[in-house]
Amino acid sequence: MVQITITGTFAVAQNVARAADLLNEVGAQTVKGTCLRIAYMARSLAPVATGELKRSIAWKANKTRGYVGITAGSPANVYWRFPEFGTIHASAHPYFRPAKEAAAGPMLAEMKTYATKVGR
Repeated sequence: MVQITITGTFAVAQNVARAADLLNEVGAQTVKGTCLRIAYMARSLAPVATGELKRSIAWKANKTRGYVGITAGSPANVYWRFPEFGTIHASAHPYFRPAKEAAAGPMLAEMKTYATKVGR
């Protein structure tokens, strides 16, 4: 008869739970920072006619989810699409997409850095 006993599983489970909590915390900080970066960059790239479009760019982060967009109820809520995507009369001058693409690399790098620290 063979008997196998595994010990230390409680400590492993605690470490895994601690690592998950740390990654969620770091993820929340990273999402918040990335939303802030995207909003700042979108404001700097947005065309200025009256300034309403720049003032309407807002961000919100909730743990591991973030949102960057135009404030509801703003006059720019309809207008923002025209410069971003263009019309038949005017070419596109995107500002949200380049801001998102520029912020994606640093966000992934931050998450990889923290993930390797947790993995140790």
